Amino acid sequence: MKQSITKEQWEKDKASKRRWYNRHKDQPEFKKKRYLAQKKYADKNREKVNQFHTDWRNNEPEKIAQIKSNRYAREKGAEGGHTLKEWKDLVNWLKGRCVCCCEKKKLTKDHIVPLSLNGSDFIDNIQPLCQSCNASKGNKIICYI
Repeated sequence: MKQSITKEQWEKDKASKRRWYNRHKDQPEFKKKRYLAQKKYADKNREKVNQFHTDWRNNEPEKIAQIKSNRYAREKGAEGGHTLKEWKDLVNWLKGRCVCCCEKKKLTKDHIVPLSLNGSDFIDNIQPLCQSCNASKGNKIICYI
């Protein structure tokens, strides 16, 4: 027979576990045990884990694009960075239009001073352009804003 617990008992137990975790999370042996437990779970439930990651990628295309953008900037050695919220705010400020052709199309991030010419990855060096305008700009330094 399963024993039911009250919400207060459950919250108290949860708080106790959280305190224990916060005390031990930085210890190397705890990190190793946690890693091994996660690896064991992933190995045992490979299809479920793969499906979770596939669903996440399909449901979060903007986050995936941001992760790729950050990685590209790091690889180029660019200074700075920007968040997904900063990008969305910039696009909203420009009412979702390309700053070159002023059309409402799917927008891409364009660095005013390209990363290949030692430009930064700060939001003030980024302008939203549609795919065709971004491709035609190439790696020239052109500010449409």
